[in-house]
Amino acid sequence: MRKLFIGIGLLIIIGFLNQKAPPLDAIGAETPVIIESNNLSSVLDQFRDKPYWDEIKETGLISKCQSQVNELRHLLDKKTDFAEFFKSSDLHLALHLTEANDFDYLYILERTSYNKLQRIDAGYYLDQQGYTYDQRTFHNTPIYDIKKDDQVLSVTQKNGLLLASFSSFLVEDAIVQLESPRSVRQDSAFQRLQQVAKSKEATKVYINCNHFNILSPLLLHPKHNHIFNKIASFSDWLELDLMANDEGILLNGYTSSADTTEELDKLKNLPPADGQLISSLPATTSFFFYYGATDYTRYAQRAKVDTTSEYYPYFSTWVGGEWAFGANERMGYDINDQFFCIARTEDATLSQKSLDEVARLSNGNPKVDSFYNMPIGHISQDSILENVLQHDYLSIPEPYYPVLDNIVLFAATKENLKTIVQRLINDKVLSKSLQYLDFRKQLSSRSNFYVYFNARNSSATLEQVLSQQLSDKISDSKAFDSFSPYAMQFSNFNDLYFTNVFIAYNPDFQQETNELWTAKLDTTVHFTPLPVKNHNNNQWEFFVQDDRNTIYLIDNTGKILWQRQLERPILGEVQQLDFYNNGKLQYIFTTSGKIYLIDRLGRDVASYPLKLPSQAVTGLQLLEYEKRGVYRFFVGCQNGNIYGYERSGKPLPGWSPHEGVGTMIAPLYYHVVENNDYLVAANQSGELHYFNRAGDLRTDKPVKLDTSIVVQEPYNVHREEDNFAFIGHDTSGTVYHAYRDGSTETVDTTKYQNAFSMKARDIDADQAVEYVFLDSSRIRVYEDDFSIKFTYIFPGKVDAPVFFVPGAGRSDQIPVGVLSQKENKIYLFHANGELFQEFPLEGNTPFHVKTISREKENVLVTSNGRGRLVAYRIIE
Repeated sequence: MRKLFIGIGLLIIIGFLNQKAPPLDAIGAETPVIIESNNLSSVLDQFRDKPYWDEIKETGLISKCQSQVNELRHLLDKKTDFAEFFKSSDLHLALHLTEANDFDYLYILERTSYNKLQRIDAGYYLDQQGYTYDQRTFHNTPIYDIKKDDQVLSVTQKNGLLLASFSSFLVEDAIVQLESPRSVRQDSAFQRLQQVAKSKEATKVYINCNHFNILSPLLLHPKHNHIFNKIASFSDWLELDLMANDEGILLNGYTSSADTTEELDKLKNLPPADGQLISSLPATTSFFFYYGATDYTRYAQRAKVDTTSEYYPYFSTWVGGEWAFGANERMGYDINDQFFCIARTEDATLSQKSLDEVARLSNGNPKVDSFYNMPIGHISQDSILENVLQHDYLSIPEPYYPVLDNIVLFAATKENLKTIVQRLINDKVLSKSLQYLDFRKQLSSRSNFYVYFNARNSSATLEQVLSQQLSDKISDSKAFDSFSPYAMQFSNFNDLYFTNVFIAYNPDFQQETNELWTAKLDTTVHFTPLPVKNHNNNQWEFFVQDDRNTIYLIDNTGKILWQRQLERPILGEVQQLDFYNNGKLQYIFTTSGKIYLIDRLGRDVASYPLKLPSQAVTGLQLLEYEKRGVYRFFVGCQNGNIYGYERSGKPLPGWSPHEGVGTMIAPLYYHVVENNDYLVAANQSGELHYFNRAGDLRTDKPVKLDTSIVVQEPYNVHREEDNFAFIGHDTSGTVYHAYRDGSTETVDTTKYQNAFSMKARDIDADQAVEYVFLDSSRIRVYEDDFSIKFTYIFPGKVDAPVFFVPGAGRSDQIPVGVLSQKENKIYLFHANGELFQEFPLEGNTPFHVKTISREKENVLVTSNGRGRLVAYRIIE
């Protein structure tokens, strides 16, 4: 057998010494990706000392190449002259789709020097390492299928080239290709790139745009295969020199575009623009396509814009030399709703007048809405932007628009448009993003065409667009989380385009998409922003009071609808009621001196406000018995009385007032058990008063607890529907259960005595209460038997009571919120103790979580501590 292996080696050498063909002759013109290197080892070695090697070596593209190259290295043992032969050979890799919707490489090696070749002992090596082989003939050419374990390497020699692959049909195709008169080497666009690609040291990557769609089954969901059709019409070939530094992966080279129908050809011979428009794109942009045409009129001629269209004159007079199509971060399920276009205008007044006329011509409306005193127009003409600007990748049918200084913004929906405007006004733009500015240092300052993609802002979209196989791999990949953003730039260079590609290594990337909008108030805020329902559209809005006692109503895009000055701070929460029983909602709340009832325009209703007979010490409790529109509300006052009122403001019998309750520490609690109402008052003396609806005590006397107790709302402690208890704790660490029949029990928990806040709730939906203790440095959560559930130590001091955030988490579980006003940070924990993604966030108030607008994701609103409300998207 040893003689046979030596024979294989001799056969290969004889072939090399005979007729010699260029390696590219073995590669067909339809090959989507070609990699060229002057050394078998150099393709991967330049990455091995980089901080991201551990991440990228596990990706399919790299791991397959690495394992196969390792097999080749083992096959060509370094002890042999046979190994030296290949070590000094040029290498070409051709990436192909395999029959199993997978990919594989064809390896083509060319001997560049023969003077060191003296003897071959490959057969001995193969025999010693346990390799076996089969020999077969294809097109009169012997192929050796070398086997080890479950791998088969097919290898042959033809026309002075060594051909090898772990997919045998790729070797067969290469043999056929060598017998064909046409290969990739005869492609004129490819030849042009080879002429300018002079560096012999760099590893080169050639991308065949015309045939890249061959790989679509690997990469895209079938319904999105049209994306690769767009790539096919982008250009001909890209030649890129592969380099690596600690900041990421760089590819620099050239792109050819010889066909006048291709995308890049629209920009040929136009000077690159400076990209100033990119500075105005929102920082939360998922991706964009930037056009730096410099001169729109010349662009329109090259791009074959229909200049006879009735709409063309209304754009050509104002469009500057820059525009971009992009997508905002995906807040909902339809990415198409998040598309936008932004264009530089030479004349803001003219562009406003022109677009308003286009709106009229298209049966649209030049003012369907306004935002920040800017009119929002609507053009009722499908694909007008795509036609006028000749963009084929994103569609914005019947766009909405405003004009902002020197830019015009178009968006697919008013909601998306308002979100973007909000960010632009608040300087939440790429030019203010330190992450983007750092990323931009690796790119050219000028370009004709610039594609940007931020994978971190697009994970949900990628799940929708990519193939299931690739989507699953990304979900399991550390590399995907560590690399983002990506960019490609193209700039005119003679008859080619100088091309830059940069893939940033950014493991500490801070996602900016969680901040949806901000609203600037007159001063700082410590009041919890409260979600309230807009009865006109059934969407959530936010009611807040600042530290100067001004109240605001803010819509779900951050626009302040109105504000009103009050004399004093609001106590407790703002609640809503249908005062007139006509489907319209009002807001009711109390300050220390008055009870207010106002409508959604901020106006007083009926005879309100009501002046209280004594200073209020608690917030207002609003009750609607049996949900029949019969409202009652109650306030605890400084004189120790509870005052109850009917909807009209008339004193409520039995509660006008209810005397001798003492100074209450919280609003009345309300609970119903077996059709019996319980209205419970807790006072500073540690007493609980259990009343019925009429104001009569349900127990013989108040339940007496410790004077230092902190009591919270009632809860079913022992999984018994009819046995609710009030749960509280005192400064000694004792936990109290006070039941509705007047009985009490205590749990000695002295190890929790440092906790300044304790709450109890079934947070994990297991029908048993959990106890949450918070001290200045950690949170501890216990099961109902006081076994530990989870603990978390904060990096800084926390100084506000713990709170629950229903609606923020998974299913019917209830997340736990924590606030550090000193550190200006908010935390949100899942029921299992995991922090929500991106937390802690900047904030200094407790918060609620609601689903806003038409989006399907949850949003919280808090204050940033500097006079702004901030809306964050919750990422689980």
